[in-house]
Amino acid sequence: MSRFLRENWLYIVIPIVVVISAVVVLLVLSKGDSGATFTYDVF
Repeated sequence: MSRFLRENWLYIVIPIVVVISAVVVLLVLSKGDSGATFTYDVF
């Protein structure tokens, strides 16, 4: 198992970093617009 992680750690770390950075970017952009573009009235 440690050999697998040693050889493939980039394939595990890169998607996590991409998802976290995308969430941070969306939060920063939504705070700038006060969330106006992300409010959807369902009912």
